[in-house]
Amino acid sequence: MNDLIVKNTETQICRHCGKPFLGREGKLFCSASHKSSYHNKQRQAIEAETKEITQRVLKNRLILKELSQTHGDNAFPKDELYKRDYMMKYVTSVDTERKTPYVYEFGLLQNGDMVRIIKDNSHANR
Repeated sequence: MNDLIVKNTETQICRHCGKPFLGREGKLFCSASHKSSYHNKQRQAIEAETKEITQRVLKNRLILKELSQTHGDNAFPKDELYKRDYMMKYVTSVDTERKTPYVYEFGLLQNGDMVRIIKDNSHANR
């Protein structure tokens, strides 16, 4: 009967609090609450990053919308985008044939230092 008893003699380090505890091999946390806290903190970090990216994309869309209303179909200097804090890496899709980045329905045609905004609703939901 004594052979069935598993002894908790392995010393582990809790990933949440960093304190040593006795437990089976491979156990990562000293308690269920520390396990929950650790995973909640990990999830919150990912959600914060996702929120930041989403806000950045929405800001880019607003900038393109405003500049589209100002310039219409006319080209304008790319610097106007940067003056408004537009960030090229935050897009929602890319038209690979035309090499055109889109932020929802607004595409950005680039020709050297000049850009032109096009509107294409087929890109809005990608």
